[in-house]
Amino acid sequence: MNGYRRPHPLFILRNLWRFAPLLIAPLLRGLILAARKGSLDGYIDGMGFDIWVAATMVALSLADWQSMRYRATEQGVDYVRGVLRRRRGFIPAPAAYRMDQPLGYRLVGAARLWIDTSAGSYRRSDFSVVATRREAQALVGRTTLPGHRPTASKVAVMAFITSNASAGVLVLFATVRGMGRILGRGFERQVWGGLQQLAALLAFGLPPAAAAVGYLLIGGWALALMLGFLKFWGFRAARQDEQLTIATGLLSREHMRISAGSVSYVDIRRNLACVLLHLNTVLVLAPGLGGKPAVVVPAAGKDEAENWIARLLPGLRPDPLVLRPARRAFIRYYSEPIWQLAGMVALVMVVTRLLPHWRDAAVYLGAMGALIPIWRLGLAVADLKTAGAGRGPERFTLAYGRGLYLHRVVVSMHSLTGIKIRRSPLQRLGRSCDILLTTCVEGRYVTHRLRSYPHAEATAFFGLAGP
Repeated sequence: MNGYRRPHPLFILRNLWRFAPLLIAPLLRGLILAARKGSLDGYIDGMGFDIWVAATMVALSLADWQSMRYRATEQGVDYVRGVLRRRRGFIPAPAAYRMDQPLGYRLVGAARLWIDTSAGSYRRSDFSVVATRREAQALVGRTTLPGHRPTASKVAVMAFITSNASAGVLVLFATVRGMGRILGRGFERQVWGGLQQLAALLAFGLPPAAAAVGYLLIGGWALALMLGFLKFWGFRAARQDEQLTIATGLLSREHMRISAGSVSYVDIRRNLACVLLHLNTVLVLAPGLGGKPAVVVPAAGKDEAENWIARLLPGLRPDPLVLRPARRAFIRYYSEPIWQLAGMVALVMVVTRLLPHWRDAAVYLGAMGALIPIWRLGLAVADLKTAGAGRGPERFTLAYGRGLYLHRVVVSMHSLTGIKIRRSPLQRLGRSCDILLTTCVEGRYVTHRLRSYPHAEATAFFGLAGP
């Protein structure tokens, strides 16, 4: 790739979205004419204007494709683009490269390519283009070194755990079917007189309808499960010199190459299902990933995950946790899910007392709803057991829970933008505090919060001074 090259012709179609605002005028014209005449005749008569707008969009996209050139050298990537105003740009090496090949792109030998550096915003890459697959692969590179390749069974388990709202859909499926049966019987007992036939109809029709909704939900989850399995199939992560390469996907292949030294932090992430199965997912955040962490180890045990981190990113190995939460921290960790569970029980008791005819439905819904705080309580128990902080050369190891996940994050000190100690009046009385560490990658700030730690020990550990 010594000379300048032109993007793949598919770039013309992809570029049409930039001129989508031009369709506003034809759309408004069609709505106005259809409203005036009450039919589409007027809109069809004036389609010449719409054809002119569409031709303008194609011409602008074609001109942009014709004017664009790019070239890759050992020093970096430089490009030229612009129809009326020519612009030149240069992205120095080492930069982060990300290539995506959806199925439609693979059929025509094309690939989407993003090139990015630590400058600018994570919302928009420094340079993006639709290139031929061969040219994009030459930029991203293909390593033949042995790397991490998870087994098919671990990929399947990880797809099951991480598929969108898997636990929630399963619970909702059981709830819908159960409520269908309960409401069917309830209406049959409650409705009398002239509504008796309607009650019988509902008792006959509602359970199948509820089951249909439930099967639809479970089908959607199965589709998400299959897509998750295909996403991680063929996964591979390897390191070559100072470059970290990641490849994943079966139908839609994705390749990434980032500088190992630019990684902001490593996140060893688990949800409650992973805790029970003793599995960990390892992610990294670095410039060029669009502000989203990339998976480097989809599923592995604790020792295996740490071994692969030592091979791929030896400078960000997790350290032993020496700073632990305060003795009374369990009040802070357990109080919220316990209060949620108590509130759910109280609500069910009030509903069953005020509306005794709805007792079965209220108890059933309450039992389903109580699963959420019970799940969060189990996560809080695991969080308190594993929470802590450690320190190594030029890095911090932070273990904390947030949302539905437990995180063990290894943060590079060069990516830290601030360390803050926060204390509420109650924490001042208990001599505890919260520690907030903030990292920044391409303008995206992430706060890592450690809850309820001894104040004196925390300030000494992080090298801070305060009242």
